[in-house]
Amino acid sequence: GRRPPRRPPVQSKRRRWRAGERSQGPPDPMAPSCEDAVETFLRRGYWIVPSGVESEVHEAIHAAAERIADHGPYAAAEIGDGILDAIPRLREVLDAPPVQQAVRAVLGDAALLHGHRHLHLSSLQEQMWHKDSYWGFRRVRSHRPRWCMLLYYPQDTTIEMGPTHVLAGSQYWTNDTEEFDRGEDILVPDDGSIGMFVRGTPEERRDKLLQAQDGLVHPRYRHLLEPVALTVPAGSCVLMHYDLFHRAGIRLPSDGDGKGGGADRPLRCMFKFQFLRTLEPTPMAQVPSWPVDMDCCEMPRLPPAADEVDVVLQDIRRWMQGLWPLERQAMDLRPNDRPSSPSSPAAERTPGRDGASDDGRRGGEVDEVPGPSASEVERVAAAYRLGLRGGAQAVAALIRALLGEEAEARAAAYGLAAAGQEATPSLLPLLRSDLPRVRSLSAFALGEAARPSDELLGQFAAALDSEPFRSIQADFLQALASIASRARALEEHRLSRRCIELSMPYLLPTSNCFSGRGENACLVALMAGGRHGDVGHKAAAALTEIWQHSSDPYMCCFAAEALSRRRRARPEDLREEPGMEDVCAEDVAGYGPSRKANAASPPPTPPTSASAESGEDQPMCPEKKSRLTLAETCEA
Repeated sequence: GRRPPRRPPVQSKRRRWRAGERSQGPPDPMAPSCEDAVETFLRRGYWIVPSGVESEVHEAIHAAAERIADHGPYAAAEIGDGILDAIPRLREVLDAPPVQQAVRAVLGDAALLHGHRHLHLSSLQEQMWHKDSYWGFRRVRSHRPRWCMLLYYPQDTTIEMGPTHVLAGSQYWTNDTEEFDRGEDILVPDDGSIGMFVRGTPEERRDKLLQAQDGLVHPRYRHLLEPVALTVPAGSCVLMHYDLFHRAGIRLPSDGDGKGGGADRPLRCMFKFQFLRTLEPTPMAQVPSWPVDMDCCEMPRLPPAADEVDVVLQDIRRWMQGLWPLERQAMDLRPNDRPSSPSSPAAERTPGRDGASDDGRRGGEVDEVPGPSASEVERVAAAYRLGLRGGAQAVAALIRALLGEEAEARAAAYGLAAAGQEATPSLLPLLRSDLPRVRSLSAFALGEAARPSDELLGQFAAALDSEPFRSIQADFLQALASIASRARALEEHRLSRRCIELSMPYLLPTSNCFSGRGENACLVALMAGGRHGDVGHKAAAALTEIWQHSSDPYMCCFAAEALSRRRRARPEDLREEPGMEDVCAEDVAGYGPSRKANAASPPPTPPTSASAESGEDQPMCPEKKSRLTLAETCEA
């Protein structure tokens, strides 16, 4: 098994990166429109961002990465989350204004650099298309950009070095995963083999990758996807939707035949960082969505998106502009006035593993979410059309699909999220459905769009208390974090505090390296507290206890951020008198000296509690298998 990653590194008194912290300065009039760049990100799932840092920095970082690789194949995994401490000059890349601007444009102000980061090196094995797990945990994947990866390449990356490959446009679709024994979504070739690596000759590997791609979307929709090798210049960063299918390419031997022999090509070094949104989008009248003055950019507009994608983008654009569907808003779902994007040549619609059918008619009215024989593309598009159209009949159709098979239920959850508050009365009873999948997906849809209220939080409280599976409790807490952030944005401070109260039984130190419930409970506190860490005395004390004693590094990451925001806040920013200075760990921002003092010894054993994440207090949901992560050196 994989040895657990080290605790997030001590960063002493250096300023920890936060998106938007530096002044952006005047926009470059020759730069592409930021609005177009974000739209391209939403369509294709990634955004190549030149860091603008001097070449000497990239050369120094690359040399340091090669020195780590010289210590053996497991050296990078040994460093793990400590890579920023091992190579401090990486902060110069993360602090670069173009990088900050891109992250802020997609994830908003106060985007958080997550505690998980890693150095990835290319190898002589080729990966299958996959979406990363959340550190081994499986979650319902949000189409809205709440999490992103940032991939940084310090060297010129060529195809021979084994670059990262992305399946552009694949972030909104996936396959059924309930039978998988791991948290990743992995595409499957025709032979049915499920694995992270593709075996065989170069021709056999190519065929399997194409088969897996066609298994995701019917060949009729192949034009919606594009395999792209990230052969980028030194210093490039790639901001990537967390749920974009991607894979590591094979590092070719010098003879180029892929069969071995000869000296190997140079290593491809890639540093992976993760970011998450911590503030819910607000209307453009309050907080501009784009950090660039659009009047200075004379750029041609993008061509229209395909109808099957545009209906997804309508919901995402609306959400990113703070136009939440809390109340029904008139939505124009007519096909674009502009010419439709070309479809692949008309082919006979013979259902396959992801067959195409007439149930998801292009841009037309739909009455139901298509069943398992239809294409994933059609199911998702139909669900969004129903959700954006709204009305009792559309919500009833989505609820019927939510109670169906895995593929239908997954699509319906996105449609119900798009329907917003209108779907809330139908979803609340399903938090205590007999079907674990329905409970999880209902919580997700409510977390994406429900209006915070006493009734909503009361239902979540009852569902948390009665839920037998801790993995679904983690899903409830994940949804509660989004609701808490929305309550904060709506200035419903009493309700945001109520969200923290519901998470308190899980705000406990743990001796486990990973705790899904604990991490999400800390996320609730972080998002409920907003930009000033307004979590209250009781939660601040609990977060401090977690910071000082928990073995889960990502609980510590969220706790440190919430406490740091609280310590920086002015008295008038808090809903109660401050007074936690004598309780909060000193200099928690950036994992400060108090953590460094105890880095060599294990943390104290946390107090026992029936609610502690002991791993033995409650069973795992059979639909969410035990947590199993792949070795970090095997990832893209």
